[in-house]
Amino acid sequence: RLELDASKISLSNTNPDLDLSKVGFFLCTRDAWVHVIQQLEEEEITCALQSDLVKHVFTFNRLNKNSSFSTVFTENDADQYSLVFANCLQQVKVTMDVRSAMYNLEGKSGGRDYLSAGRTVLPKVYFLFSVIYFSLAATWIYVLFKKRRTVFAIHFFMLGVVVLKALNLLCEAEDKSYIKKTGSGHGWDVLFYIFSFLKGITLFTLIVLIGTGWSFLKPYLQDKEKKVLMIVIPLQVVANFAQVVIDETGPYGQDWVTWKQIFLLVDVVCCCAVLFPIVWSIKNLREAAKTDGKAAVNLVKLTLFRHYYIV
Repeated sequence: RLELDASKISLSNTNPDLDLSKVGFFLCTRDAWVHVIQQLEEEEITCALQSDLVKHVFTFNRLNKNSSFSTVFTENDADQYSLVFANCLQQVKVTMDVRSAMYNLEGKSGGRDYLSAGRTVLPKVYFLFSVIYFSLAATWIYVLFKKRRTVFAIHFFMLGVVVLKALNLLCEAEDKSYIKKTGSGHGWDVLFYIFSFLKGITLFTLIVLIGTGWSFLKPYLQDKEKKVLMIVIPLQVVANFAQVVIDETGPYGQDWVTWKQIFLLVDVVCCCAVLFPIVWSIKNLREAAKTDGKAAVNLVKLTLFRHYYIV
């Protein structure tokens, strides 16, 4: 169901001969929108509102000199719909205040569910996984305590990554839960993005540190390894910013495709960049393994980690 309210509607051109049926709101699925664009390009129609693939919600020829309207539109065909406003009159500029709410009705109770049908179980799923990660963190703390004589700084860094992932999932569970009930995240989305940002940076930093053998092979980083971190961390900042833009604007947002491509490109570059320290360490250990049995053992472990990371 869609509830749509518009107020303070103003048209720059009030000519009574204008065809205001070419100005209005409609619902459209993503697949249908592709065909609508094709119809426009092939000049089968001159306005998206003329397509039989869209579902009309309200067109401005129904205004009758009013400066506001309120309507409720019910759709029984299950699909993922987007609300779109179309103005096909080039000589008319439209300004207005719009409030919309889209939701599903739950069973016999008729309660509102602002998540789409495929996402309605996400709050429970995310909460369950957050509990699993917190349990893993508790288990890791126990292992660190029991093996404290052989614990390195990198092991505490691993614990931090697991805790951040658990907090990230918990915030996402709360975010989706509030959206499901009220249609808004009530600030939980901000916390989700913060922990997602921290988790992303610490995860890639951890992979680089393991690849270099920091703390368990050597107590310091070489200059070239520091340079990798100086590349990976800013790239992760860009990747997280791109992810926020992608999530908040949606596929119809301005430059959405560009930000999607930036995110994929940066993610691939980060994944490739962290391989260099692993390759460098394996090369050094391979040379040392010829005379040192301990280096041979570490070489096997690091090679196994490289295979795990690539897979």
